[in-house]
Amino acid sequence: MTNQNPPEQGGQEPQWWETPNAGAGADPSRSDPTILRSDLNQPVADPTILRSDLNPPGDPYAGGGNPYGGAAPYPGANPYPSGGNPYPSGQQQWAPGPGQPVPPPGFMPPPPPRSSSKTPWIIGGSIAAVVVLVIGIGIFAIAKAASEGEGDQPWDGDYAFKEGNACELVDLGVLEQWAVNRDETTHKEDGPMDRLGGGDLTCRAKNTDPGEDGDEASLSLEVSFDSKYQDKPRYDMWKSFDTGTTGTGYDNGTVSGLGERAYYATEERTYSYIPSTLDHIVAVNDSNISVKVEISVSSMSSFDRDGIDAAARAQVTKVLDALRK
Repeated sequence: MTNQNPPEQGGQEPQWWETPNAGAGADPSRSDPTILRSDLNQPVADPTILRSDLNPPGDPYAGGGNPYGGAAPYPGANPYPSGGNPYPSGQQQWAPGPGQPVPPPGFMPPPPPRSSSKTPWIIGGSIAAVVVLVIGIGIFAIAKAASEGEGDQPWDGDYAFKEGNACELVDLGVLEQWAVNRDETTHKEDGPMDRLGGGDLTCRAKNTDPGEDGDEASLSLEVSFDSKYQDKPRYDMWKSFDTGTTGTGYDNGTVSGLGERAYYATEERTYSYIPSTLDHIVAVNDSNISVKVEISVSSMSSFDRDGIDAAARAQVTKVLDALRK
């Protein structure tokens, strides 16, 4: 487009652009009628461009602003070519990653992809492994206990606990040699525990004589089977107690030919005007069993020591025969 000055016409009133500014500071550019609003000190060569004073000279991106007023000139273009950050300090502008589409103007960017963490799978696998291990240990323990229950145990031996009245293991009739009337009979049976062994049997019987002398005779039986947590047979405890006292009226020694080991112990208490008493013990340990028989006789007469010892040994032998497998 070619700029032309308006034709001169005589007698017309001069226009505002034809009137020169008065004063020493007048802008010479106002004498050019082709420049509109040139008073903003913006050099514009083309008078067809209106409001060219809004664009400062130089690089429009020097201040880091957006020359497009918030809208990109074309889809996908970077509205901040000068590197300006429109977000407050501490915030990062979202940028599409490799292979991700660029959202059109006016739409929110898609959320960043979630990172797939393997931590839950690792924790779950560890818990499952622990559960399997615990179950395996439990199965092994049950199988071991079952196998131990089926086979022979270290505390097992040649003798076994038998249900029934413990007094039936001995012959209580031997008491009639010293007293004929049965005064009392008591017994107790404690069976073995599962996978632990053990077991105890006890019996006590007492006879009295209606005569003037008031003779009495009693028999006590103790049977003990070895158990899993028993360090020593009951025999050792008995022997330590029964043979630990010495002096007048006490005697003890070894008994041969009876079990693996056996002993006897005797205590006699003599009185002048009341019956004297003789307590005679025979105990034996054989394999997994300990048996102890004690016969006590009170009489105004003298005692048949050999007869009492023979009766006690016979009762021990009878018990061993009854409980042997």
